[in-house]
Amino acid sequence: MKARIKAAAKRARDKQRKERAKEEERAKEARAKARARAKAKQAARIPRAPQPQNLYIKVAIAEARASGKLPTPATREALNNIFLEANKRFKELTPAERQPYIDRAAAAKAELDARRAKQAEERKARALASPYNVFFKEAFPAIRATNPGLKPTELTAKVAERWRSMPEAARHKYVEIANAERRARGHKLLASAAAVAQH
Repeated sequence: MKARIKAAAKRARDKQRKERAKEEERAKEARAKARARAKAKQAARIPRAPQPQNLYIKVAIAEARASGKLPTPATREALNNIFLEANKRFKELTPAERQPYIDRAAAAKAELDARRAKQAEERKARALASPYNVFFKEAFPAIRATNPGLKPTELTAKVAERWRSMPEAARHKYVEIANAERRARGHKLLASAAAVAQH
């Protein structure tokens, strides 16, 4: 009898141990996925454009490293001293001496702006309009024209109210427009009932 109780207790402990191990493994996988998502998001993030002064300071730090003024590994104090010195020198530069850094900063800004515009276009291309979105784009200007004093939130509420009161047969037109875009881009089509559930 005692042997059976001990065996049952051992099985229960083993089962708990396995469940804990599985739970830890799932948590570990979830953390790894979250880290991968964060890393991908960080990689896709477009940095801010550098300022002319920052470019000058970067050059000064590189020169200090090359000449041996900056110890390896660099201490915070040594970097701070070079930063302050370079900052002071930049303020004393003539406009002609500053111009190359201003030009480089402008070129970097233009490149980053182009990347941001491209990213925005790609994001817009990925977004699919729902039947409600199609209706909203059509109805909002007309409702705004007939109600010029209303706030945008009130106008949006009126559009939503009109959509909810619309019979399914009338909504079918917007479902077809949304499906045409989905068909062209190779996405799953919406059923009419699913479209009615929108908004």
